[in-house]
Amino acid sequence: MRRPHGRLSFGLGPEFVSAMTPSASLDVPANANGVPGTSATKAGCTRLVLDFGLAIDLPGGLELPIGMRASKAMSQPDAWTDRVQVDRVANTYSVQAESSWDFRLDLGLGYRF
Repeated sequence: MRRPHGRLSFGLGPEFVSAMTPSASLDVPANANGVPGTSATKAGCTRLVLDFGLAIDLPGGLELPIGMRASKAMSQPDAWTDRVQVDRVANTYSVQAESSWDFRLDLGLGYRF
């Protein structure tokens, strides 16, 4: 069945993320004393994803797919103090490395067969 102008898509659901390699850095003035050591903790999460897509028909069997996607980390603590641990005795600073939001815009070229 031939579509007159293209197609729409909508998605909503969970996304399970496993972190790769986190890294941490801390910018400190050159004359600072007692600079803490830094580390980043590898953190997996479950995200809630909302996706909207549009594929526009072009001549010659081609189509132009466009997608917009947003996801929110549901397992990340809201408070900064729950994501960062400062140990004043050991002089260390540890961060749970994770993005709160992720936004994407996709554009492509496809062929219908």
